[in-house]
Amino acid sequence: MKLVLDEEETWIIECIRKAHTECGFHIRDVIKKAKTEYGLCRSTVYEIVSYLEFHGLVKTNKSGNRELNPDVPYFVICPA
Repeated sequence: MKLVLDEEETWIIECIRKAHTECGFHIRDVIKKAKTEYGLCRSTVYEIVSYLEFHGLVKTNKSGNRELNPDVPYFVICPA
């Protein structure tokens, strides 16, 4: 099964990529970026990150930080 992402979920992935450092990312940084760039609220960010974790796209690394899992394929859908 391949994961299909909607618009808000792709926004969160973009925020994760911007917040990602060598040791992973912290959810606070993703929330700040999502609020300022897309107007998403904190609870929406937590909900989407939890969804991505459930499907394995976001994982916890050895140092305890979250990171995108490059081994999980996903597709982005574009609204018509």
